[in-house]
Amino acid sequence: MTSSADAGSRPSLGFWRAWALVVGGTMGSSVFMLPALAAPYGGIGFVGLAAAGVGGLCVALTFAALARRLPTAGGPITYTRAAFGDFAGFLVAWIYWIGQWTAGGAIAVAIPGYLGQLVPAASSGTLATTATALAVLWVTVGINWWGVREAGIVGLVVTMLKLVPLVVVAFIGPAWVDWQQLPAWNPRPEPALVAFVGALSIGFWNYVGIESATVPADDVIDAERTVPRATIAGVFTCIVVYQLIAIVSLGTIPAAELAASSTPLADVGAYIAGPVGAVSVSIAAVGSICAVLHYVVLVAGQAPAAAARDGLFPAVFNRRTRHGTPGFALLVAGLLISAIVVMNSQEGLVGAYRFMALLSTLATMIPYALCAIAILLLPPAEGQPAGARRAAIAVAVVAFAVSVVVVAGAGAEVAYWTLLLILAGLPAYALIRRREKGDGTLFPARSADGGNDAN
Repeated sequence: MTSSADAGSRPSLGFWRAWALVVGGTMGSSVFMLPALAAPYGGIGFVGLAAAGVGGLCVALTFAALARRLPTAGGPITYTRAAFGDFAGFLVAWIYWIGQWTAGGAIAVAIPGYLGQLVPAASSGTLATTATALAVLWVTVGINWWGVREAGIVGLVVTMLKLVPLVVVAFIGPAWVDWQQLPAWNPRPEPALVAFVGALSIGFWNYVGIESATVPADDVIDAERTVPRATIAGVFTCIVVYQLIAIVSLGTIPAAELAASSTPLADVGAYIAGPVGAVSVSIAAVGSICAVLHYVVLVAGQAPAAAARDGLFPAVFNRRTRHGTPGFALLVAGLLISAIVVMNSQEGLVGAYRFMALLSTLATMIPYALCAIAILLLPPAEGQPAGARRAAIAVAVVAFAVSVVVVAGAGAEVAYWTLLLILAGLPAYALIRRREKGDGTLFPARSADGGNDAN
């Protein structure tokens, strides 16, 4: 297949940069709201978060198994197309792409609010808020336009800076925990099973993005080994940090206060280290959100480019810059995210963020579920033992079940809009599949290796 490597560039992302893609793409703004989201669920919130971690690990292992079988760029899009054909591949590409730039809109809108805690002028009014969000967005687009290698370096640095205060809270914070203060098992009026499903759905938002290292796999050194290792290591990193942060938060500050706080982790930082702790966590929050926006833009450009290379999107989406990056796809992603930011400039930030985040989560769960089923259809990796094949199937079944539960807990309104977006893709697919009049075509001819001749 045609790739950036074929265009003259060599793979440049090693294990740690791929690990940073997973951790940076997964551990984003959600970790700073984790205490407030988990607090209303009491002890069940811990179980739901742990179950989300297990589900995230199963999804990661599923992607790792698929990466061994198909070590090429595209991630969920490539895997689904290989298992189900072009139409299913297009639907996944469509909804996955929507999920990415919708999440990017929510993240960009949230940046001025957090930054305003440190630089008040950044959120001093509607115009300043919008300008700040757009400025950060287009700087991020520029970094990704510059090159995957440079994007990987920036991502690794930002991820490490972000992790410092989180690791301090997670690993030093237990010394301040009052174990008698931990909340009751089920403080909610609903049955425990219903509360668990809700906690699982909210908890899984923290694991969206675990497939980040599989999308630019053509730019990963020794992708067949590096992508699975980086994905699994990244998920384990997130599981440990999330669980410790939840315990520290609910063991230092009453659950009712956490549930009502818009900056719960900063409150924990203030409890542990005073104003210095609060400022440190606020700085980490800004860095974290910017890092996630960085990865969302990266994936929002690479995913449609991979789909175009495989004949599922118009070939123009795989048009490369002189740096080997999908320039047109990055430009479109930036414009779509900018449109969402502008359209929501007069709305409340929290409401817009919550809805688009849930929509992105549900849109992402659909590719996850299809990839889990793809394990049953795709041939095993060369030389894979029968026992490993059976283990991969068992893990994929769990990943599929978790996907279904998360979708069920997302709510009717989010499911409604997701269905509309899926239906909107049907006429788009019909239009794309038809050749344009004249010499130009939306889909280039397939090459002998299953890709196409466009670059």
